Amino acid sequence: MGRASSLAVPSVNSPSDGATVVEFAGITPVAFAWETVKNATSYEIDFATDRGFTKSLNREVSKDTQFVLKKKLPNSKVYWRMRAKKSNTSSPWTETRALDVQAEGT
Repeated sequence: MGRASSLAVPSVNSPSDGATVVEFAGITPVAFAWETVKNATSYEIDFATDRGFTKSLNREVSKDTQFVLKKKLPNSKVYWRMRAKKSNTSSPWTETRALDVQAEGT
């Protein structure tokens, strides 16, 4: 009864797996959106150049259920996943998704 409840895995609305995004003015603007996870106080989005996340690019944190990335990503396939957080508790990661990042004008 006194056990802390775990957090559910976020349900991602966008972007879709394999979505193409285009670099613009030196950044790669990507809009992320997901459903609220009960009791979560923030959400982490993890980016890497490999599916195993051994080549991490960066990790972003949002307190809302949407986030716009305003950083440059490499012009290649970029993998991402997210999870809900509350204090020292984290949900499991979502399934890994990919972005196809293209240079401006290609």
